[in-house]
Amino acid sequence: MHNEEFDDYDPLFDDADDAGRPSFITAFDPATATEPTTADADSGDQVRSYLLTGGRTGGGRSDVSMETIVTVNPAADHTLVQLPEHHTILTACQSPTAVAEIAAVTHLPLGVAQVLVGDLVADGHLNATTRHLAMHEDIAFLERLIDRVSAL
Repeated sequence: MHNEEFDDYDPLFDDADDAGRPSFITAFDPATATEPTTADADSGDQVRSYLLTGGRTGGGRSDVSMETIVTVNPAADHTLVQLPEHHTILTACQSPTAVAEIAAVTHLPLGVAQVLVGDLVADGHLNATTRHLAMHEDIAFLERLIDRVSAL
């Protein structure tokens, strides 16, 4: 390291800066470069997910959650679907399927699956149903739950 002040010092030719980090010249050496790691591959998946959803999060153009049940709308013209992921989702939804299950079957992140399913619902390719039943209103369910927990 160079400690003299204000002379012909050029940091590009120093082996390390004051904090011990490699200089510009030694920061990357193609001779010692290695193959991409799993972390590098994962970052590609993140970029791909971003491109599939257009950066959107949540339920896409429809309000779908992970427990939303979807089925294929037989009246829709599925030839208009362009993304391969959309075709995979339509294939997975021949019987009633939750969005979380679709994410697992298609190996898509849950948020990406929600957006893509939401788009298919908005375009009329999928029918969505979400059963919102407040548990405090279902007395029979609560009694069964208490009985089974007590049995443990």
